[in-house]
Amino acid sequence: AHLSELAGLNKSTVHRLLQGLQSCGYVTTAPAAGSYRLTTKFIAVGQKALSSLNIIHIAAPHLEALNIATGETINFSSREDDHAILIYKLEPTTGMLRTRAYIGQHMPLYCSAMGKI
Repeated sequence: AHLSELAGLNKSTVHRLLQGLQSCGYVTTAPAAGSYRLTTKFIAVGQKALSSLNIIHIAAPHLEALNIATGETINFSSREDDHAILIYKLEPTTGMLRTRAYIGQHMPLYCSAMGKI
């Protein structure tokens, strides 16, 4: 019921879509009754979508140079509505400080550097 409300679709449509995704191996039933969870098969879908973003191929050499020059973590995000989605990340090769951001992470624009631009 919650998923159908979020999607703006009726329950039977959501159920049919989930059955199709389950038969293809993209979702599985979760321990909680009537709930589903994504499988790792979606990782390949996300990776394919990221690799098709030409901007990463264009920006990567410049981001790598910035990472080397500053020795700092470099996060490269794409704007989606009022969120920034991390699509590329480089950690420094030295130093002890690391960030906990991960590829695909959604951040509200107001709490990201991207939102300040």
